[in-house]
Amino acid sequence: MHWLVNAMTDSRERETFNMLNCNIYVFDHSAAINIDDCVNCNFFLGPIKSSVFIRDCKNCKFILSCQQFRTRDCNKIDIFLCCNTQPIIEASSGMRFGCYQYFYPELADHFKSAGVTDAKIDDFLSIPLAEEFSKMNISLDVSKSVVPKTHGNRRKPSDESTLVVFFNDGSCSARAFSFINAMRSSHQECTLIQTKEVELKPEDAQRVFNTDSYNNIVQQGAVIGMEYNGDDCVETCKTEALNFMKGSVGLVFVSQSQSEAEKQIEDFYNFADMQMAV
Repeated sequence: MHWLVNAMTDSRERETFNMLNCNIYVFDHSAAINIDDCVNCNFFLGPIKSSVFIRDCKNCKFILSCQQFRTRDCNKIDIFLCCNTQPIIEASSGMRFGCYQYFYPELADHFKSAGVTDAKIDDFLSIPLAEEFSKMNISLDVSKSVVPKTHGNRRKPSDESTLVVFFNDGSCSARAFSFINAMRSSHQECTLIQTKEVELKPEDAQRVFNTDSYNNIVQQGAVIGMEYNGDDCVETCKTEALNFMKGSVGLVFVSQSQSEAEKQIEDFYNFADMQMAV
């Protein structure tokens, strides 16, 4: 059985329960979702503004993005997740997690409406195919995904990391994604560890960048920060960033050395974590 929700006129709270051998697809943003007592089901859920709570489910697969994710009394669940906070797993077993990778035309706008920005999940699974939607404009292509694929909190491949920050100029998201795709295509030796979109005040920027040069520009809006890791990644990202700045008024920051990068990454992501906790 297939259930499809598309182009809803409001962001509502949804509940699903007692489903068996079903495929449920919600191509819309929602306020909150509760899922109970489902067996052998597949779920795709558009961005959720607050929480997803999954209880008493077994042998199910989920692709979802939310502010808060929680499970209780679940068994053998595969989840491709983008979540603004650390997931809460209670009395559950056989849980496997993967990086959220998905695209449909309205998804970016739905992410903005729901306020979901980033994942804190490592990539342990390969995302399933979507043969059921061959006629729809849906893609699992990593280069098209609204959420970039990141390495997460696993052991880093190299001892060298660098911080790259795109400042808000009205198109920083597009420029950041283009940079990520260029790095993936031309510099596979550099691994994207984590990303975060945050609002910085001038005093926050001065603490992260150790200069007041960015105090004015951070007041234009949220910045997008990303950590890259790999041998010579500092110089590689500096070179690639210079190419992106040619013919553009958009500003990009890249750590100037490995020693500076370590502190800048720590300060930037510590601030981002504190902002999420507020």
